[in-house]
Order: sequence, then C-alpha cells, then structure tokens
Amino acid sequence: SILFRHRFPKAGRTISSNPEFRTGLNDSEGTLQAVNTFADGLVNVLDQENKQETEHYSLSTNLAYTEPLGNRRYLEANYNYRQNINKVDRQVYDLEEGDTRLYNELLSNSYTSDYQYHRAGMNFRLNRREYSLTVGSSLQHTDLTGKLLGFEDDIRHSYQNVLPTLRFNYEFTGNRRIDFNYETMVQEPTIRQLQPVVDNSNSLNIYEGNPELRPAYMHQWRLNFSTFDPGTLINFFSFVNASYTNNAITNAQSYTDRLIRITQPVNVSHNTMISGFASLGFPVKKLNSRFNIGANVRQQESVNLINSVANDIRSQNLNGNLRYEYRLKELFDFNLRANYTVQRTKYQFGDDQQFFNQTYSAETNLYLPKLFNFNTNFDYMLFDNPGFDFSQRIPMLNMAISKQFLKNKSGELKLSALNV
Repeated sequence: SILFRHRFPKAGRTISSNPEFRTGLNDSEGTLQAVNTFADGLVNVLDQENKQETEHYSLSTNLAYTEPLGNRRYLEANYNYRQNINKVDRQVYDLEEGDTRLYNELLSNSYTSDYQYHRAGMNFRLNRREYSLTVGSSLQHTDLTGKLLGFEDDIRHSYQNVLPTLRFNYEFTGNRRIDFNYETMVQEPTIRQLQPVVDNSNSLNIYEGNPELRPAYMHQWRLNFSTFDPGTLINFFSFVNASYTNNAITNAQSYTDRLIRITQPVNVSHNTMISGFASLGFPVKKLNSRFNIGANVRQQESVNLINSVANDIRSQNLNGNLRYEYRLKELFDFNLRANYTVQRTKYQFGDDQQFFNQTYSAETNLYLPKLFNFNTNFDYMLFDNPGFDFSQRIPMLNMAISKQFLKNKSGELKLSALNV
C-alpha cells in the first residue's frame, strides 16, 4: 500500500492517491464421512476426500483532487479503480473399497472470476461555521467475467450505475448536532456466492453458488440527532436509518423428495428496511441516581424463494428498555434493567409468527476494603410464542469476587460462579 498526498501553494488545493495490492493463498484438505438413513428405507453412505486451492488477488487505487472555489467552497474530483481476481480449484474423490479413489465430476470444479470496476465522480463541498454540505455523484462501470472448467463460453456481465451522494450536518448552539447522509453503493457477490461449486459438507443441507448472480444496488438514508446538557447531565440521542436495495441478493431454498435442502444465492427484485432508535438519560441528584430510557423499532420487507416460489416476508421488531442506576460514593452501586422485545413476521404463504421476550435484571457491586469487590447479577428471562403455545421462564444468577492489584489497579484476579 502506498499513500501519496500533495498540497499546492494555493490554499485548499490538494491531490492524493492510494494504490493498494493484496494477495492471499489458501489450501485446504478434508474428509467427509456420513451415513444418512431416510424414512423410505434408503441408506446413503458418503466417504469422500476433498482438496481445494484458492488464490485471491486484489488491486485498487483512488485518485482525489480538491480545487478551492473561494469562500470555503470546494470542488472535489475523484477516480477509483478496483480489480478482484479469484481462482478456485476443488477436487473431490469418492473412496471405494480397496483404497480406490474415484474422481467426482459433479462436486469437483475449477473456476476463475474477475471483478473490476471504474468509478469517476465529482463532489461540491461547502463549509460554514454552523453547517457543512457535500453533494455529488459518480458513474461506475462494472465488468464481471467468470471462466468455468468444462464450459466453452465465459460468463460475462457489464453494469453501469450512477451513485449520487449527499451529506449535511448542522451544529446548533451548545452540544447539539444533526446529521443527514444519503449514499448509494454497489454490493458485488462474493466468490463463494459466484462459484458453481457444490458444498456438501453438510449432506442434508447442500450449498451451491450461482455464476449468474448480479451485483446489488443499495440506496441508504441516515438521519442522526444528538444533544447533551453538561449543566443538567441530560442527554438525548436518536437516529432513523432506511435502505432500499435493487437486485438484492438472497438465498433460495429447495427441497428434494427426501427433504434434503439445497441453498443457492439468487437476485430478487428488491428489499427494504427502516429502523429508528431513541435514547434519553437524566439524573436524579437527590437520589444519587440516573435513569435511561430507550426504544428502537425496525421493519424489513424481503422476498424469500422456496422451491422456486417467491414468498413476500414482512418482519417488525419493537424493543424498549429502562435502566435505573444508583451509586453510593465509592462503596456501593446498584442498577435495575428491564427489556421488552416484540417481533412479528408475516408471510405471504405460511403461518405468521409472533415472539414476545422480556428480561428483568438486577446487578450490585460492593467495593470492600483492600481493593476487594463483590458482584452479583440476576437475570429473569421470559420467552413467549403464542402461535406455538410456547412459554419459558429462565432465572440466572451469577456471582463474582475480585481483587485489584498492581500499580493504578491495573491487575485483577477474579473468581466467578455462573448460573448459581
């Protein structure tokens, strides 16, 4: 990796570049022995050896140039190039009686993938005392080539994507801030997702790559707000995060007559996600205490494929928590916590599910003379699923005693008992 930066005599005019090269080699050998007995009486015996050699090469570089426009305004030009080359050679042999090794063509494969992109863009940046703004866009051209042993034609795909960007932050008076970010990105498939190699290491759950997989294109929005009053020690933080993904990569599952599951990554039209979080903390000085209240919500819509049938799934997750802390000088502290989680999942085909989980916790720390500490932590967990008439209660008590030593209490010896 090489980093180059240069500042020109004109204030604000800069240029930088950072080329980088990575390489990795991984050789593995394994054996697979499995005996599966199915309900129809079939007994399937696997006795195999496998050997896989993987080579990875990555070359990337970026070039960035900044030109000042006056009055704390800047124009930024950038160019990025990246190339990932992966070579996989997997050989699988079936072991027969008499130490005979038979080459298994269905599970063996040799594959090379070459993923590279060029991305060029321009941004405008404006800096002020209270706020800053960056707006821009880039154009990315992507080429994906795959060479498969036994196939005459190479797999070739090319994509062009426009990637806009917007960033804005504002500093209010005091310790108060708001940030907004919008960005787009291309998520290329991994080598495991692309290589058409059957992984039968779990013979009842088989995984197979998909060389026709396309990169996913994601839009992401994020809004943050935070404030802190050093006089009252009241703090508040919140964020909203949303994403929309075209050509989203998901796992398609199919089942054979004997219920062997086959998983393969595929592209679906889109996935969406939105989540929000808020947290408020404030002290009660008369009680030497502090309260923290938080909540977060998440909703996700996705598509799942089972036996080539698309199933729309909508999941909602709501979580709330409450925390109380009490501290008596350097002698004793005590805190209580409560956490509630509700999760609902609705399927286009199939039964909907709902989970309701609760956790109540209490923790104490007693600071004894000669740097001895005694700690207890009690959790009471409740799990409920009305759809399956499932209910479970789990108490958990942990205890520990510790001794601090060495300069500045940098050493600690602790004896813990879990699930007393």
